[in-house]
Amino acid sequence: MAAGIQCWGDHGLFQIDGSTPMLSLKDKGSGTTGGIFSMSNADYVNFSLGSIPYSPGDLIALQCYGAPIALSGKNLDGSAQVMALGANVGFNWWRYCRHIPSGTNVGMEIYDGSGALIYDTGRPILQVVQEIGGAGDFSLPGGRSYAVLTQRTYSRKDKDVRDNGTGFAWIHVDAYHGFIQSTGSGFHAVNELFAGGFVSVVGRMDQQGIDFNMYTLGGTQDNLFTVIDVTNT
Repeated sequence: MAAGIQCWGDHGLFQIDGSTPMLSLKDKGSGTTGGIFSMSNADYVNFSLGSIPYSPGDLIALQCYGAPIALSGKNLDGSAQVMALGANVGFNWWRYCRHIPSGTNVGMEIYDGSGALIYDTGRPILQVVQEIGGAGDFSLPGGRSYAVLTQRTYSRKDKDVRDNGTGFAWIHVDAYHGFIQSTGSGFHAVNELFAGGFVSVVGRMDQQGIDFNMYTLGGTQDNLFTVIDVTNT
C-alpha cells in the first residue's frame, strides 16, 4: 500500500493494516447443555447437547471448566450444536466475524482505499495465541482468560458384529469424539468414547457368512484447535 496505517506485532506480522478486513467480536454469551442424550438400543450414552447462535461465516470459540466439550455441528437454521461429556454442563461462547461497525464515536476507525470501514476500536479484535493439536494437557501463561476455536476434531467409529446374549448377531458401534476442557492453567484435550450400542440385528450367530472382524469407519485425524485470548471481552 502507498499510504495508510500499518501495525506490526512482535512476531513480525501485520496486526492491523489499511486494506485487510479485521475479524472482531460479533457477540458472546453463555449456555447450558440439557440432560443425558438418550439413544435407542444403546449400551451407554454419557453426553448432553446444547445450542448457540450461528450464522454462516461465524467463528465460534468455546470455554468450559465443568466438563469436556466440543463444537459438534453447525446448522443453517441459525444455531450450532455443542456436545458435553455429562449433563447440565455450563459453558461460555464467543462469535467472531468480519468486522461490523460498532457505532461508537470514540477511538480509532480504519478505512480501506475504497472508503469502507474495516475496523474500529469499539469491538474487541480476534486475538490468536497459538495452535494446539492432539490430546493431552496444554499450559498457557497465567492471568488471562482463554477460549478455543475448533479447526479439526478427532472422530472415529468402531464397528463389529457380536452376540448381545440372545443368540442373534447384532452390529455394535462405538463412537469417539475429540473434546476439550478449560483448566486453571490452560486446556485438557481428550479423545473420548461418548456413545455405543447394538444398532441392528443381522441374523443368528450360527448363520454362515457373518463377518465378526472389527473394523474402523471414517478418518482418525487428530484434534486441532486455535487458542484465543478472551480476557475482558
